[in-house]
Amino acid sequence: MVSGFIDLKGGEVIMMFIGLIIMFFGFVFVVALMALLYFLYQRGDLDFLKGNENPREILERRYAAGEIDDVEYQKIKQSLIE
Repeated sequence: MVSGFIDLKGGEVIMMFIGLIIMFFGFVFVVALMALLYFLYQRGDLDFLKGNENPREILERRYAAGEIDDVEYQKIKQSLIE
């Protein structure tokens, strides 16, 4: 055996190659996840995580989206005023 060289057998080379592939795809997965979160943040889809909306803004948004009707809107609006 020559000093400074690694003596790898066929199975060890394959295992090392598989380990490198797993590490590569793990790295790609983490980068892709970070890119997705950044994209969603830039679009404003992660605003619900901030929690900056007050009850009145939430009511207005739900009414504008059609989640609640006029009667329910007025009822909730009145209960917020009281």
